[in-house]
Amino acid sequence: PVFYFSGWHGPNVYTGFKRRADLTPAVLFSYADMADRVADMHTFREDGVRLMMDSGAFSVFSRGATIDRDAYTRFLDRNRDLFDVMVALDVIGSPDESWENYEWQRARVPVVPVFHLGEPLPLWRDYAATRPSVMGLGGVAGDKRRGPRTQAMLHEVFSELAEVGQQTSIPVHGFAMGVGPVLYQFPWGSVDSATAVRSAGGGRLVLDFETPMTLTIRENRLLVNDRPLTPNELAMLANRAAGPCVGRPRLNSPTQN
Repeated sequence: PVFYFSGWHGPNVYTGFKRRADLTPAVLFSYADMADRVADMHTFREDGVRLMMDSGAFSVFSRGATIDRDAYTRFLDRNRDLFDVMVALDVIGSPDESWENYEWQRARVPVVPVFHLGEPLPLWRDYAATRPSVMGLGGVAGDKRRGPRTQAMLHEVFSELAEVGQQTSIPVHGFAMGVGPVLYQFPWGSVDSATAVRSAGGGRLVLDFETPMTLTIRENRLLVNDRPLTPNELAMLANRAAGPCVGRPRLNSPTQN
């Protein structure tokens, strides 16, 4: 899948990634946090960075606030050339209002829908019937490990999509699905995560997005997930260091679909 780094972490993070990894990153931004950073987004776009714009509904909902649908839609319309994907304004806890917003916005700008795990499955089918360029799938904020309950619901949703014959023709974007076992269990078109960049900012290196494993150095000791490495983990590190890259090879450059 295409991997989107989630959130604004300063321009040097992404230009540094491109310079050192020789890959053009993809970034998911939130309207709630980035509406006043259009100039930065233009700079990213000129540098070939692939951009997705989300409303930021969950973050705003967590703060007890709301997003103005008209203002968000006007913002998308003015800046539509900046974004590869524009996400409709979803309403946390209200599938009907999310659907209403999607229908209203897509008549004005080419937005894609967001379905939250736990919502009625017929709504997922209704979204698929509109033939969006991407299907957004979220609602896992309460399950940091993306455990069995989340995995069971994801199986249901992907099975539903397969039943209507859309699984191969409509890519699915997994919001906050870029870590944990769900990254490798399902046929994502793209995913996003803030874990990698946040970890790097704290001096930690994410080694494996499936577990995940993070490395840090404390008092001249190399630790994994805040504990000493086992012999098997040391052997794994040595093996990866000898290979062409560190990390899982299934995460493609954003320029590869």
